[in-house]
Amino acid sequence: MKSMNEKTVVIAIPILLRGGTEIQTLALVRVLREEGYRVTVCCYYEFENNIVEEFEKEGAQVHRLRLQRSQEHTSYGQMLILLWNLTRYFHRTRPDIVHVQYVAPGLIPIIAAKLAGVKNVLATIHYPRYLFGKREKNFVRISAKLCTMFFCNSIATERSWFGTGKMYDGAALDSNVHHYTVYNAIDIQKMEKLAGSVNPKAMKKRLGIKTKHVIGVIARLRSEKGHSFLFHAMELVLQSAPNTTLLVIGDGPDKSALQSLAKELRIAENVVWLGAKPQYETFRLYGLMDVVAVPSEFEGFGLSAAEAMAAGLPVVASDVGGLREVIEHDKTGLLVAYGDIEKMSSSLLILLSGKRKANSMGRNGKLRVSQLFPISKFHETIMGAYAQL
Repeated sequence: MKSMNEKTVVIAIPILLRGGTEIQTLALVRVLREEGYRVTVCCYYEFENNIVEEFEKEGAQVHRLRLQRSQEHTSYGQMLILLWNLTRYFHRTRPDIVHVQYVAPGLIPIIAAKLAGVKNVLATIHYPRYLFGKREKNFVRISAKLCTMFFCNSIATERSWFGTGKMYDGAALDSNVHHYTVYNAIDIQKMEKLAGSVNPKAMKKRLGIKTKHVIGVIARLRSEKGHSFLFHAMELVLQSAPNTTLLVIGDGPDKSALQSLAKELRIAENVVWLGAKPQYETFRLYGLMDVVAVPSEFEGFGLSAAEAMAAGLPVVASDVGGLREVIEHDKTGLLVAYGDIEKMSSSLLILLSGKRKANSMGRNGKLRVSQLFPISKFHETIMGAYAQL
């Protein structure tokens, strides 16, 4: 029988680009490596070399299948190709554990692992059911029954797929329960070190920011992340607080359209585009922000909101999904109905003009993250599950 230090884990994930799923997967790798597991990350489709390097620095091997897909939503033919390749890969490598990062097509790697004879298959789903129908709901429920454990990143995500939700605390597995919630993790010490090391005045000068106030938004440039909603709110913010810059961190397919929208709304001079940044750089950039906006149409968890709170910043976010669990309204931030431009702008203005309220929310947010989302708690919980495999 293998000792823990000899156990091998394959983390299966469709893409390795810069996003919340990858950041949380990186935290999983870090925890597993600290406990002596041998970890390989198997990426099926697109990847960025700098993201691969971040995983390798954490001690994981990265295997790239380099499969092609013609569209974001894979066809049945592409699913069969993926099933064939993953089954062969798992059969050849014979891992003790496969942990699937359940992003579509998430059921396929679970079936592949079972076909290859992998005894312990876990999965973590990172998004709510919001845009998906009955077929996808059935796929997720089948996946949960096939897995040794099936995790969701928030109670909201779990309820959206299963109708119920339960936090997992690392205790013994219940054979009658197929799914649990485990919150995402924040490295609070790393955040404090990097965000606290910043000289805001000097960094603003380096980035060409000449305004007093800075609002940050950290997300992939995709429609569901709500940048368009935020840009319209920013138009109103600038009417009352023209001395404000919107710092956009992230990249994605909607960049050109959003840049055109910024020009159309006449806010382009107050928007700074930084592109996608490594986690350590993003943590440093929190050090010059006054408020962080999370205007998403839906969120499974809302990692940038939790990161902002860990940096001691107040957050204005859409009142949706997992963001309701991360943010305590009027205590650690303000929640507004998605698409309510006037409410989003007025909430941002409240925190830009009211330093006492903003600072109080920042302190409360930091405390909340330390209680609910520290990487130490994630470590303890995940290891509680793995110890039973």
